Amino acid sequence: DGQRIVTYSSSEERSWVYASDGQELFQLKGTSPSFSTNGQRIVTWIFVEERSWVYASDGQELFQLKGISPSFSSDGQRIVTHSSDSEHSWVYTSDGQELFQLKGSFPRFSANGQLILTSSDSSEHSWVYDDNGQELFQLKGSYSSFRFDGQSIITYSSSSDRSWLYDDNGQELLQLKGNYPSFSSDGYRILYLFR
Repeated sequence: DGQRIVTYSSSEERSWVYASDGQELFQLKGTSPSFSTNGQRIVTWIFVEERSWVYASDGQELFQLKGISPSFSSDGQRIVTHSSDSEHSWVYTSDGQELFQLKGSFPRFSANGQLILTSSDSSEHSWVYDDNGQELFQLKGSYSSFRFDGQSIITYSSSSDRSWLYDDNGQELLQLKGNYPSFSSDGYRILYLFR
């Protein structure tokens, strides 16, 4: 709603929430704060503790989760985190109940929340799961991301300087030279780095 501003300090492992006029409202344990889409929850995390915190919008701690880098599904009903060793991810309800664990790290939801994407730097593979944690398919490349509408997925391999574009069923559409691909805001162009 644009009514609050969040900041954090990595060295203090603390976050601050301010009103839009700059008045400090409260402080939170953890860094990298982000709001749920409905603005009712705030999540933070601390890497060395491999722990995330979920707060109500008034700053009251609700519960803690295993894992780091928490993010919400678009409907706010699920939260994902991953391990600091980048090998596992967890999916929770918005009330903190663990639903299932996934292979890979850096989990993210498709726009409609029906798919979950994870990846592994060490194996340079990515996995796509349904919203019940069932593995649907595996992709070449890591550092994966969905196009804004969830209709395609892009991955890359830093060791081979290759990027791949897949449809949402795992069918390879393109192989590109270069790394660090990203979709344009309209989703119809791909930008990548070639070294």
